[in-house]
Amino acid sequence: MSEESLVAHSRRLLDLLQHRPRNLGQGPISASTLATHLDLRQTPERQRRIVREIVRYCRSPLRAEICANHDGYWLARCAAEWAEYREARKRGLAVQYRDLYVLDQGLRDKRAGQLEMGDWGSGGGRRRARQPA
Repeated sequence: MSEESLVAHSRRLLDLLQHRPRNLGQGPISASTLATHLDLRQTPERQRRIVREIVRYCRSPLRAEICANHDGYWLARCAAEWAEYREARKRGLAVQYRDLYVLDQGLRDKRAGQLEMGDWGSGGGRRRARQPA
């Protein structure tokens, strides 16, 4: 997406979030709904990617306080909501990283344990005890 297009779409996105049309109702606005109002004529996945790119642009140089969750996007109502959103996002990323690290460490331990076990499939398994005659 070109810089000019990004700037124009970011202005329209901020306008939509600030002056929400009545037909959008309350709560977060989904990426597909935003894409429709921004006249993005792409595949649904491409629309979501473009909306994410526009939101990133709005957050970075424009310093717009746009929050997001699985339901969609909305403007933070106050500085406290924005701070809480950012902190929750940091914690969420930290938890995801920790979970991936624990999973990766478990896989490493499992591989190491399997290497130490040796090759038991070549007749070196348990032997039956002899029955007394």
